[in-house]
Amino acid sequence: MMFNKSKIWPTLMAIAMVAMLTGCKSEDEAYNDKAYYMDNDVTYNGIYDGEWKVNRQVVDTARLVMNGPLRIRLPERYLLGLCFDDPSIAQPSNTPIVIQMQAQGYGKLSDFNSFFSDAKNNEQGEMRFSNCSFGTIVGTDSCVVTLVSAENATAVWQKDTDQWTLVIPINALMVSNLTTGQQTEKALSGTQTLYYHTKKRIE
Repeated sequence: MMFNKSKIWPTLMAIAMVAMLTGCKSEDEAYNDKAYYMDNDVTYNGIYDGEWKVNRQVVDTARLVMNGPLRIRLPERYLLGLCFDDPSIAQPSNTPIVIQMQAQGYGKLSDFNSFFSDAKNNEQGEMRFSNCSFGTIVGTDSCVVTLVSAENATAVWQKDTDQWTLVIPINALMVSNLTTGQQTEKALSGTQTLYYHTKKRIE
């Protein structure tokens, strides 16, 4: 199938913006809540290179930017492979998303944070977290893929090494078609967990 790139890429950028805003507070709201502040109201800052892993296997690499909220590109190609039997029908946006964090506690060596995630009960009364989203084009339709799980995603900063670990559990992927208004869910047979580990700080 041939795509008109002049039409697709502006749409991808628009989807990426939607995905970044999905389930997130604004930076002003997060600031007022001290959402991404920890000891003595010190903000996290830094730029890191790191790897996404599933079952200890590297599935992608990405750059993490910490300057208030967290910015990172998800392993979209891998995630699209979970969504569709033929992932080649979807085009990844390759755009970093913005994640607001809430402090959960800290110790001598680590700070613990959770994602600001949209949490709702499903029809069975079970709590489900929409941890983060990214945009894609499926055929000619604009879509947003949301990572859903029974647990909230977390981010841990190791003070002694100045490195980060992100943990994003996934029980299902929700595909929202912005073109047709339809929504479909791909449930996984079990929980898959995305791990992101920074390897080095570059700035």
